[in-house]
Amino acid sequence: MLRSRVASVVLLCAVLAAFGAGDARAQGQAFGWGEDYYGQLGEAVLSRPTLEPVAGLSGVQEVRAAQMIGAAVLSDGTVWTWGDNGYGQVDPGDSRSRAVPRPIAGVPPALSVACGPIHVLALASDGAVWAWGANWYGGLGDGTDNWRPDVVRCLGLAGVTAVAVGYGSSYALKSDGSVWSWGHNGNGQLGDGTTTDRWIPGAIPGLSSVAAIAAGPNHALALKSDGTIWAWGYNGYGQLGDGTTTDRSAPVQVAGFTGGAEVAAGESHSLALKSDGTVWSWGDGSSGQLGLGYSAYQTSTATQIPGLTGCASVWAGSYRSFVRKSDTSWVGFGSNYFGELGIGETGSEYVPLTLAPFFGAAQVASGADFTILLGAGGTVQTVGQDFYGQCASGRELEPAWPVTATGISDVVAVSGGNTFSLFLRSGGTVWACGYGSQGSLGDGTWAHHGTPVQVPGLTSVAAVAAGSYHALVLLSDGTLRGWGYNYNGQVGDGTTTSRPSPVQVLASGTFTSIAAGYYHSLAVRNDGTVWAWGGNSYGQLGDGTTTQQLTPIQVPGVSGAVSVAAGSYHSLCLLTDGTVLAWG
Repeated sequence: MLRSRVASVVLLCAVLAAFGAGDARAQGQAFGWGEDYYGQLGEAVLSRPTLEPVAGLSGVQEVRAAQMIGAAVLSDGTVWTWGDNGYGQVDPGDSRSRAVPRPIAGVPPALSVACGPIHVLALASDGAVWAWGANWYGGLGDGTDNWRPDVVRCLGLAGVTAVAVGYGSSYALKSDGSVWSWGHNGNGQLGDGTTTDRWIPGAIPGLSSVAAIAAGPNHALALKSDGTIWAWGYNGYGQLGDGTTTDRSAPVQVAGFTGGAEVAAGESHSLALKSDGTVWSWGDGSSGQLGLGYSAYQTSTATQIPGLTGCASVWAGSYRSFVRKSDTSWVGFGSNYFGELGIGETGSEYVPLTLAPFFGAAQVASGADFTILLGAGGTVQTVGQDFYGQCASGRELEPAWPVTATGISDVVAVSGGNTFSLFLRSGGTVWACGYGSQGSLGDGTWAHHGTPVQVPGLTSVAAVAAGSYHALVLLSDGTLRGWGYNYNGQVGDGTTTSRPSPVQVLASGTFTSIAAGYYHSLAVRNDGTVWAWGGNSYGQLGDGTTTQQLTPIQVPGVSGAVSVAAGSYHSLCLLTDGTVLAWG
């Protein structure tokens, strides 16, 4: 089957996965990771290097991403968008960015959606195309270049089966195999033999029998039913694959390539999946997005990516690439400055890395620059910075993919601090590794440990929580213990003296849930009240002041609490009625 994947100028990397029973992705969820400055992850965080579901979306049938936005089509045909809204591409008629997905009004039931940096297209179930966002170049296809505060129908289009979007340019594939284009054409990206913008969709001359299309910001690809690929538009990095770096205003064939099954276009590179399961790339490789190694900065001809076989789909982001293999595992390579590859660390990767463990993990805990993956049977894998041994990898490196943690097994819960890790084993003991200079490992010393060491004197532990440099544990009898850095009183023993060994938290009653923030701590008592102590400079203790507390105080006005969670300087509480309270 011939397919396309369109994800131009992607800094958000989102995945819709419906590829097999037992996989969390098969439940119609969308996952996001990477930079989130405009809310493009569907969550108000600055960046996130590990995969998390996009909040508020279920029944997702398709997900797409562009420069600072995300979009999804749900099973009921509604289109939801989130992220940067400077041009109305997330919410027509407005310019406020949206960190939470919301439906687009005025769009008929949709089959598919395509995002560009400044506008969005939706393919309706009747084969018509609808558009919203910036219209400077006529990319909305309504016959004008006027700003539109609402969703508009693209003129003259029917029988459309796929859509794609570039920077101000738009594309539609019809059921008869023809490709139609409109909008921005400064580099010949409309493929009509000119560099003149067009405000009304028109067929690309001489292009027929097309089965799939893909678009980068300023170039486009067409996969024909005979397995050949044709390209046009900007070619400064060789992304057209014709052996040159000359722009083309009409389609040219990707040289020497046959047997294509799927195409994808990034910022300035292109990907193709062959029917034999191999993946080929060409164009800009300066950030590793070609997957060809450190020396492959650029190529103008299609080149096979070594070692990639048994592949089923390809996606191209702005400066990175993703491949799904037939065994449902994932591979990624390219720019990772904001954690866009979802591997728990940053820095470009020039060869394919397996990402599959992030989908198979039973629990994920993330520290400052590392991630802990808890798998079936109590196994632990870690990935990221291990300078202090917090990954228990046995080496002061930054593993490029998850490695099995040494010296630990039978783990039932994990928690990651700034530079240390906690492991709760099935027998109720606690083990720690990493940075120990603040006493954060609880072993009675101030030493670092690259292999987990047991925290002495602790048995029958029910839960663990790691703060920045301090730790909390909840015992099975409902009492609390704490240790580590204590400058703000976050250990809860009534002092500001750091503790290298566990001490009792001075709180009365029986507790059921704990959380540790950067310099503060939280606990839920069995009567549904919430207690807090430690740093309070941002009001994270919830007592209406900014005064630190050396022992637990009750958070006023909160009852019916079930569990708590702590960020660096804020707190969250889940109530029995399903509502969530926040402060800090």
